[in-house]
Amino acid sequence: MRFNTFFTLFALMSGVRGIAPPKVQICHVPPGNPQNFHSIRVSSNSVLAHLSHGDYFGSCSEFCDELCPASDFCHASQCSNNACLPEIEVDCSIEDLCLVDSCDPLNGCVYTELDCSSPDQCIVTGCDSESGCTEEPVNCNDNDVCTQDSCDSAVGCEHAPVNCDDGNACTFDLCSDPNGCIHFPRICFGTICETVQCNPVTGRCDRTPVICTPPTDPCKTAVCIPPVLGCVEMDIPGCVP
Repeated sequence: MRFNTFFTLFALMSGVRGIAPPKVQICHVPPGNPQNFHSIRVSSNSVLAHLSHGDYFGSCSEFCDELCPASDFCHASQCSNNACLPEIEVDCSIEDLCLVDSCDPLNGCVYTELDCSSPDQCIVTGCDSESGCTEEPVNCNDNDVCTQDSCDSAVGCEHAPVNCDDGNACTFDLCSDPNGCIHFPRICFGTICETVQCNPVTGRCDRTPVICTPPTDPCKTAVCIPPVLGCVEMDIPGCVP
């Protein structure tokens, strides 16, 4: 816009007799010595000649990138109206805390994902753009009531079988999903002439003979006859009341 405005003004004033051409500012770059650039004001009549050999229309400070090219993409050029100033580093900082910023001289700013990994297999890691790395415990629940869920930091989730042992040798212990532990009693079979009971320590069926009640008749005796009669009274041979 400044360039067009200048030439419009130049065209109008060139046709007016008695008015000196206006002076304008250019950035003069001496041929053969471009580092000696400087801003000067020249007659508008000579602008085209200056532009044709590499000068710039305007202040030199407006053309730093052309006059003082940066050494790489990690630096930005600076200049005044007559000299290059020390380069400044390109600011690659970013507000996203999940990205690590760096600079490649050949490509400029580079952004890589922040490594939030953890050697602890019991931790689930993630990243929040505002707070950075996040951690929460891993969920090892396998929804099986017959397993004990735990986590080992070296291997992760573990699912050991539930111990349903009730300490009673007279029960059969097992686990069934979704009910959990079940304890079936051990059944001891005996005859009518013995009492049978499971020993909770050994798990064996202990058998005790039935003691029949003695009869009141001194010439009879009580005996137990398996499998169905049980205690019966029998005469004692040769007994005289």
